[in-house]
Amino acid sequence: MRLFTRSLVSAILTGGCYLSIPTVNVLAQAPSQGPSISARDLSDQKLNAVATALERVASLRNDYRQRIAEAEAPARSTSRNRV
Repeated sequence: MRLFTRSLVSAILTGGCYLSIPTVNVLAQAPSQGPSISARDLSDQKLNAVATALERVASLRNDYRQRIAEAEAPARSTSRNRV
């Protein structure tokens, strides 16, 4: 009986320790400071970044089209001279 009582007390204490650990961790955490940048500023930053990226894509697209046109122009003139 004495062994059973010790085992039971040991199990209760162990279980209590395991259950109290998350509570201690929550209490030990510092309160969050919140974002240093407001949501509005963050949205503006994202919009500006997207606008800049779109301008870059449009510029690359125009450059690519121009290079293709320049590459095709000599090929067309060469094929016309052969005929």
